[in-house]
Amino acid sequence: MSISAESIQVENVVASSDIGQELALESLAMDLEGSDYDPENFPGLV
Repeated sequence: MSISAESIQVENVVASSDIGQELALESLAMDLEGSDYDPENFPGLV
């Protein structure tokens, strides 16, 4: 069974990494225009 490239659509990509230090996500959210940080709904910066 083959799938043509025309039928594939990427909707969402999630990645994680370890940089060896903690980041102040609340502070980053204020500095990065268009970002969203709501730890009650999702524990990461979007």
